[in-house]
Amino acid sequence: MITRNRINLTELGVKRARPDPGRHTELHDDVVRGLMLWIGKGGGKVWWWVKSSSGARYKLKIGTYPDKLLSDARAAAFAATVEARYPDE
Repeated sequence: MITRNRINLTELGVKRARPDPGRHTELHDDVVRGLMLWIGKGGGKVWWWVKSSSGARYKLKIGTYPDKLLSDARAAAFAATVEARYPDE
């Protein structure tokens, strides 16, 4: 099972985030569309950029927390969004 939440992520919130018992958790950022923090059952945290198009879901791994902080993950997700929207520019 997956728990999905859309919230305004903060550095402190990311640091304190824990998965729901027995399942992994996805926290989707309200600030940068497509940015997701995946929290495994054991507490490991991975940043992903997620895009859905024509019924397909695409994921790009941005990095792990705390190696990549929220501000860095937002910048990378924003860049991925721009690249996906304007691939030839």
